[in-house]
Amino acid sequence: MKISRMLARLILVTMLLSVPALSLAADVPYDVEVQNTSLDKIYPADRGQEIDCIYLTTPSWFYEGEVFSLTLNDGILWYMTESDFNDLEIENIEWKSISEDNRALELEIDEDCDEINLEGLKIATLPQVPLGDITVTLGGRFSGQVSVGQVTASVELSAVKTRIEPGASGQAGEITIKETSPDSFTPVDNIYLRPDGEWFISLELPQSVSFAERPAVSVNGEPADVTLYGGCDWNKPGKLFGGQASFKIGDPACYIQFNDNSIFRNDVRDVVNLSNLVYQVGETTRPGDINVAIGGGMINKLIGAGDEGIAADLEKDYFNAPVYLAVNAVAGQLIPSQGSMIIDSLIMTIDGTPYRMDIAPYIMNGRTYLPVRFVAQILGVRENDIGWDENTRTVSLKRNGTTVSMQIDSPHLTVNGNDILMDAAPHIHRGRAMLPVRFLAEAFGAQVVWDQVKDAVTIIN
Repeated sequence: MKISRMLARLILVTMLLSVPALSLAADVPYDVEVQNTSLDKIYPADRGQEIDCIYLTTPSWFYEGEVFSLTLNDGILWYMTESDFNDLEIENIEWKSISEDNRALELEIDEDCDEINLEGLKIATLPQVPLGDITVTLGGRFSGQVSVGQVTASVELSAVKTRIEPGASGQAGEITIKETSPDSFTPVDNIYLRPDGEWFISLELPQSVSFAERPAVSVNGEPADVTLYGGCDWNKPGKLFGGQASFKIGDPACYIQFNDNSIFRNDVRDVVNLSNLVYQVGETTRPGDINVAIGGGMINKLIGAGDEGIAADLEKDYFNAPVYLAVNAVAGQLIPSQGSMIIDSLIMTIDGTPYRMDIAPYIMNGRTYLPVRFVAQILGVRENDIGWDENTRTVSLKRNGTTVSMQIDSPHLTVNGNDILMDAAPHIHRGRAMLPVRFLAEAFGAQVVWDQVKDAVTIIN
């Protein structure tokens, strides 16, 4: 057998020597094909998922002793030990090594062959893995890159955004978490904790923000039987969350344990709704979005992933990591992206939502005048930051360190003490202060767009 194989090699080498382009074994042509043998969708923070088969063929030979590597893209690891790989019984291929970060797998051809069928390879995805193609880059004997699957979100998030002042407590918007496909909430089995998996969702607030009330939870429109936890010691094994603690007001995190998982169905996309989300926002909280980090056993399937020999720190490093972010509140002033008004219409639209005004905008002497109260809403100026001095008949507006003031019937606009001359003056109309919109909007850094066809003014922040 070995003599005939050696003879075949000698014959092939003699043939190749007559073709300069194919003079080296590494130059022997080959094809790479991906066969759809696995799930079409793989979620973030998951493990043990099989990728599509990588199938390599050549019209000549792949030779014994040749080494090649398979490197995964960022956020994805090989989830196999050498023993797991050997159990796949892939013909003509043996395990050589794996990189310390578990991204690069090195394999060796242990017998001459004309095809390599890499089926059954398994991966783990990290919580913050980019959505999109799962790619394998071939190195060593082979080169190129192939797509072997897709990372897609396991849930759809929606949230209503409200504003909460630093140093105060306030109602944040509801958060809705919906499966992208039935059963995407289903946690992995874990013999160390609960045999049927960890049916919980975690909510973690940013630094200096905490829960001021107990959240309310419903599933598919029905109140859910849940237990809330507020903290844990990950170094204490044997309990649901290690050293668990009951939720209390002031906790920066809330772990929602579903006591009856039969409320979740396997024939529909389940919806979890989180309401009564009241936050205490610290005085030192920087203005801007309040991001709620969402994870837990129903979202992050890396619990129990620290099996010996498989990325030993995988569970330790990533089990408690959030997978998704929802923004349901803003610390400080909530500034819309844009708003619009139509001349002689009482309807104002802010970020697509219509509102009714008590006075309509109009054009006078070629200038567009809008009611100060409603312009302030579009610009994100709070009600208590709109000032009126009856003695001087002066309107003032404040937002994020900018103060703008205008005196009725005066063409002078003051921005943080700097005087700007306008070509029109504010005035009183039907008991309301009406302002020339362009100068005011530009004072706050906004852009004004005029639609002549619709007689509409749009303010873009």
